[in-house]
Amino acid sequence: MVYSVLIADDHPIVLNGLRALIDSDRQFEVVATAADGAQALESVRAVEPDIAILDLNMPLISGLDVLRSAVRLGLKTRIVVLAATVTDDDIHRLVTAGARGLVFKESAPQLLIDCLKSVVEGGTWYSDEVAGIVSRQGEEKRVWQERFNSLTEREVQITRLASEGKSNKEIAFELQLVEGTVKVHLNNIFRKLHVATRAELSAQSKGPLRSLIEHQL
Repeated sequence: MVYSVLIADDHPIVLNGLRALIDSDRQFEVVATAADGAQALESVRAVEPDIAILDLNMPLISGLDVLRSAVRLGLKTRIVVLAATVTDDDIHRLVTAGARGLVFKESAPQLLIDCLKSVVEGGTWYSDEVAGIVSRQGEEKRVWQERFNSLTEREVQITRLASEGKSNKEIAFELQLVEGTVKVHLNNIFRKLHVATRAELSAQSKGPLRSLIEHQL
């Protein structure tokens, strides 16, 4: 069986090189290319190839946003992301969004082919480095889920408001509480979440706590 592939990258030399590489393997056929994220999304919707290889950083729409749109639209295309560099947060967002593989541009060409073959067989493909980061993130998420589950409903409300930068007085007014009661709740929240200050709570709410808080809204 021959699998159809779309490639999206805003650098013509990279795009042509990828096309030559993929077409050299009889298992794959490049059926479309795109020079930016908007073209990539349009082509994925129109062609619905078996696999789309997307540059993470593209003009107009990023590879991540193309991925999210494809998943939201329920398209069957399995998406692999190419990146020059990524942060741990990038990896978390890509994996959470449903990327089936992540390949660094500096990798040996055969690694991309290996990735595609794993993906068409129903698997995922990440380098050992990326897999390690994904594993650590999974453990971190588990720990924060346990901590968050220990909060009462009122403590969740106060955590959300405090993470938005609201003062004790503002929180008390919004929840119709005495300001001293808010302070007591915050002390309990800090203890349960293993944070020491509002600043630390705010920092965590932009990281592992964020999805947990948003899920409660």
